[in-house]
Amino acid sequence: MKRLAFILLILLVFVTVRAAGVHTSVKYVSAGAIYLDAGRASGISKGDTVEILRDDKLITLLTIAYVADNSSSCNIGEGAASIQTGDHALVRGTGVTSGAGVETEPTELEMEAESQPVSKRKEPTRKVNRLAGRIGFEYLVQDDREEYDYDYAQPSLNVRLKISEIHGSYYSASLRMRTRKTIRNRESFSTPKSETSHRIYEAALRYEKPDSPIEYGVGRIVAQELRGIGYLDGAYAKYKGGGRLAVGVFGGTEPDLENTDFQTEVTKGGVYAAYDHRTSEGSRTSATLALAGSYQDGQVDREFVYQQLNYYYGSRLSLYESTEINIYRDWLKDKESASMALAGSQVNARYSPARLIAFSLGYDNRRNFYTYDARSVPDSLFDDALREGWRGSVDFRFTRQISSELGGSLRTTEGRSVNATSSWLRVNMSDVLNSAVSVTALARAYSTEYSDGVQPSLTVSKSLFRVLSTSLQFGANSYTLSSTDTKINQNWSRLALDLSLGRRYYASLDAQAARGSHQNSNTISLALGLRL
Repeated sequence: MKRLAFILLILLVFVTVRAAGVHTSVKYVSAGAIYLDAGRASGISKGDTVEILRDDKLITLLTIAYVADNSSSCNIGEGAASIQTGDHALVRGTGVTSGAGVETEPTELEMEAESQPVSKRKEPTRKVNRLAGRIGFEYLVQDDREEYDYDYAQPSLNVRLKISEIHGSYYSASLRMRTRKTIRNRESFSTPKSETSHRIYEAALRYEKPDSPIEYGVGRIVAQELRGIGYLDGAYAKYKGGGRLAVGVFGGTEPDLENTDFQTEVTKGGVYAAYDHRTSEGSRTSATLALAGSYQDGQVDREFVYQQLNYYYGSRLSLYESTEINIYRDWLKDKESASMALAGSQVNARYSPARLIAFSLGYDNRRNFYTYDARSVPDSLFDDALREGWRGSVDFRFTRQISSELGGSLRTTEGRSVNATSSWLRVNMSDVLNSAVSVTALARAYSTEYSDGVQPSLTVSKSLFRVLSTSLQFGANSYTLSSTDTKINQNWSRLALDLSLGRRYYASLDAQAARGSHQNSNTISLALGLRL
């Protein structure tokens, strides 16, 4: 805790409160940008962080580059090749509000032009000690109406801050943390009645000068090139040679995110090389190759090679591929009876032969593998080690206001596990009858080893008075348990309100009610915040 106190003190000097993120969706994908179906009216600002998710799985992290009243865009970054229209986007504030000038929403022609080269603009005057980000307070309450009566309250403080150009230098300091207290109405053998958690996800000092070949950082770091190895308490250095090629090295220890203590049980390190090339025709090729390892108490935990490739050609074609190969030595080589093996691979492709239609196809597999903690697990538990997943979809844009997605997925396994399938149909309608009302209908069917069911949902949203946006959602989950042939029927409804109080302050209210088999609860969340 003491080791991080100095950085925390620096970043909290000028600050006071801000909220959880803005939920929206991807409405358009061009060669150079990702467009979201929400903007300034929903509390989004330039510089905010965007989490792109599908089936609750994080695809990539992006940054807001452009904000209009009801639309925003992100520059395409690493891992963005797999992003599709309709993907869920969670915008979390880390940026600053837009300038005072009035911005208009981009037209489709402007979206298409995003893939074309643009002239360079004059660099703005550097601003010293720029503080950006947000601080938010959230209070969540659950009223459980089941027999067990599991009620709880959960106040939390979320901080995302960055100070740039410290004292006119090219150093910046960033902080990302959450403090949460859970107060339950009763305790159990595994959970106390009250508990507090302090998690620091990032507390780093970086040197990033645009025309310098050297970049480096120190602290609790989550750098773009280090995502494959997770969080790191340590340092990294990068050398950029020739504009297209960069090489780097990183090392440190694995942090304990449950608290703010520094630990040394698990150490990490590695080297990487990155390549990025763009052409005036609108194509871009980027690749990463890394050799990384983690070690627990001086013993090998995992050593692997990571490779990633991205390719874009205008707004029509995008390809993404990544592979991890485990390297075995010492006790791992004896355990696996091999020197190396495939740990997992992923491929995603999207092709749009015309503006009104796009095809997407994805494949991934993953294999269970031994680590130092799992070295005593019996081989029999790895019988279904290989899992192959296929996912395909077709996107139709009938008009500018109406679009849909039809898709399906299949995950096959080896061993005793049963294959899992799912299919879905999503229909989006914006500005229905020129009312500024948007409607999204989703129907999903699934079949797994444990259950078979359907999940329909309907979302209606509208922005009011330029400062207030609201959405109303209804959904259901109806499935049958394979082991007992028991039918389960559940439904839920949700009301979300987002209020922008000027350019800095905003508030949100999220109320949910869940009813049906084995669930009967109400949940309310109130968030207040300040954007810096």
